[in-house]
Amino acid sequence: QVLTSMPVLAAPLILTIVAIIGKIVAGFGLSKKDGDPWVVGYGMIPRGEVGLVFAAVGLGAGAISKEFYGIVVLVVVLTTAIAPILLRRRLSQTAASRTHHHS
Repeated sequence: QVLTSMPVLAAPLILTIVAIIGKIVAGFGLSKKDGDPWVVGYGMIPRGEVGLVFAAVGLGAGAISKEFYGIVVLVVVLTTAIAPILLRRRLSQTAASRTHHHS
């Protein structure tokens, strides 16, 4: 019931988008010689385990609500699921680009 209320469904989607954009922007802090900023950004997307631990501790201590905990869990699940898809797509593009340039 907690995970099906509208704020708990909308908030993770918004937070997931913000998290993904933030990680991608952070990837562009690299210089081009240090690697592909897209790969680095996509690789950082599923870094929600620390948030999950803190949320679990907060829930156990009564510092956060079940709704907020549900939001954190959904964001972690969404970011963990999307990262491999984005990475696979980018790495395929990079490999195809290298093959095309070397031909």
